[in-house]
Amino acid sequence: MVDRTTCTQMDEMDLQIVYTSHDLDAIMTWRQALNFAHKQNLPQGSSWRVATEDEKAMVSDLHAGQLSEKARTVYEQQPLWCCAYCNSTDGYKQRLQAVVAHQKDGHPQAVSSTVGSGDIYLHPDGKRQSPFAVFMKAEGSSPIEPQIIRLGSDYILLCPKF
Repeated sequence: MVDRTTCTQMDEMDLQIVYTSHDLDAIMTWRQALNFAHKQNLPQGSSWRVATEDEKAMVSDLHAGQLSEKARTVYEQQPLWCCAYCNSTDGYKQRLQAVVAHQKDGHPQAVSSTVGSGDIYLHPDGKRQSPFAVFMKAEGSSPIEPQIIRLGSDYILLCPKF
């Protein structure tokens, strides 16, 4: 008999996967790992494993720290925010700040003009906010500062290996 699980059960397990290739380790959610493996032409010598508790804690600290502000900025800068009250071009598929300004000028019924209020929503073409995959360069390789970079249609966090 084959053990089976659902996507929801996998999400609840908070499973983090580590991809290793040469001088690079990437720690990501199971969903990001599937997407990454599907989109990339992975080289010989690469391997996958479940992240240790220490690695999960390190990634959690990075997401909760200063970089979470950068992640929020990337998320909010998508030009795919929409007004929930109209189809005006001023409030459809715009940056979040533009939709907030649109609502303040034209929709007094808008409760708070925030994403969580239901007054503003992200168009289905937008990327949902999720933790970044963390790519770590091995010690001894060129020094780098933590940075968020684009890999295909996804954003990742590149940082030195701790």
